[in-house]
Amino acid sequence: MFPGRFYFYLLTLFLSFPLGIRAQDTLYVSPRGADSLFIARNLSLLAAKYDIDINLTLVKQARIWDNPSFSAELNLYNPTIKRWFDVGTNGQKIFSVEQVVKIAGQRNQSAKWAKENVKISEFEFLDLIRNLKFSLHQNLYSLYFNRQTIGTYNRQLDLLDTIIKAYDIQFKKGNIPLKEALRLKAIYYQLNNDKTNLQNLVFEQENTLRVLLGTNSPVSPVIPGRDLLRYNKDNLSRENLVRQAMESRPDLKRTETAYNQSLVNLQLQKRSGVPDLRIGGLYDQQGSYITNYSGITLGIDLPVFDRNQSNIKIAKFQIIQAEYALANDSLRVSAEVSIPISWRSSTSSIKASPKTSCGAISRCWSSWTFSRHTTKRWHS
Repeated sequence: MFPGRFYFYLLTLFLSFPLGIRAQDTLYVSPRGADSLFIARNLSLLAAKYDIDINLTLVKQARIWDNPSFSAELNLYNPTIKRWFDVGTNGQKIFSVEQVVKIAGQRNQSAKWAKENVKISEFEFLDLIRNLKFSLHQNLYSLYFNRQTIGTYNRQLDLLDTIIKAYDIQFKKGNIPLKEALRLKAIYYQLNNDKTNLQNLVFEQENTLRVLLGTNSPVSPVIPGRDLLRYNKDNLSRENLVRQAMESRPDLKRTETAYNQSLVNLQLQKRSGVPDLRIGGLYDQQGSYITNYSGITLGIDLPVFDRNQSNIKIAKFQIIQAEYALANDSLRVSAEVSIPISWRSSTSSIKASPKTSCGAISRCWSSWTFSRHTTKRWHS
């Protein structure tokens, strides 16, 4: 029994070990590959897509007629013949059927309102794709360059560590003052702290990319050179970009649709003030002026007090509110497009400052080299 159980455990370990390694395999993705994985795997998109299906179903629901109502009245006790539930041939019973008919087109207006809601959910879905895709590309490119920056930090720290060791030797020999060695160590600690902060940012970006791509594997971006050149846009026209944004931005389209929906809602509330017509049929066995009486019933509420005037007034306020929201979103979209273009134009002529950490280390290296040659002359 023992060898068989041993081989079973060994086989289980052999099968599970590659699976554990495979779950942690690094996922190398290009921007185009990341876009495909994002559309196929992102759970937020998969969940938000059902909002469209829900609102499409509500359009069908808005077109459905109200159910007819049925009522029956049965004799409980006949004192003349002293019989309970006298509902036979000579007994008494009443049956009635009634159907509510909307005579002002409320059902069609409700369907139009629901259709506008479908458009809103579609634009919200597109806006979610736009925002998440922007976050995907931003984290993808930032992770790519931050990892390169960490490599630069490592090289700088190795170089600075060599310089510090040389300064310590020269300080012990009395060739340089203590403050020079301390200054280099302060620069080293500052660079190491910046590197640690950048590593924490890299971890956050990796986790964000895992969530966006719907994977548990580590994500490593692969950025071809042509993808970097795609974003090098020198001749950008503010007018064309603003026009394209006004025509295609889904968040602005969503606000426009909400305004149109408020107009439809006003018509719906006006028509809802018109009372519904109730049409029905009645059968009375013994209780009318003739036996087995049948008749047609008509009923309507008299709009004396409630004409839905409050909801109509609210709908008018909502139209004004939607107008302001549309104007505000138009200004916001225009500013979001214009400000980066203006900033790019204003900074295109500004040269980069040479005061970088690499420059500081280069000056430290030059100072150490000068000190080394000076020490050689002293010993000679």
